[in-house]
Amino acid sequence: SQHSDFIFSVAGEELGFIGCTAIIVLLLLYLLRVLYIASKARDDLGRCMCFGFFGLIALQSVSNIGMCLALLPVMGVTLPFFSAGGSSAVCLYLGFGLIQSVYMHRPDANVPHLRSTRTLKMNFRKLNA
Repeated sequence: SQHSDFIFSVAGEELGFIGCTAIIVLLLLYLLRVLYIASKARDDLGRCMCFGFFGLIALQSVSNIGMCLALLPVMGVTLPFFSAGGSSAVCLYLGFGLIQSVYMHRPDANVPHLRSTRTLKMNFRKLNA
């Protein structure tokens, strides 16, 4: 359980104060990036997805760090993007993909569109001959 639920305490033991500070700074930078993407979202659905993912990452981070510091009871919550675990990591990376999709579809993005506006016409007589 040390590699999943108490990964922050293992990081503190192995990396010290600077390592723990780096983990917290990385999580805060990621949370700020999600809020930035929410501010650039094209519609309310994208904004709500970003805020929901922000809440998920923030709550899990605070819960896990508080649990490792004995400030909160042990709940079995993983530290986002750092703990080993299959289903938690898959869900976090799927959420990360959704946030990147919101960012790709922002109004000021210069992303090439895959769909053409003209219809494809085929001549079946030439294909069958």
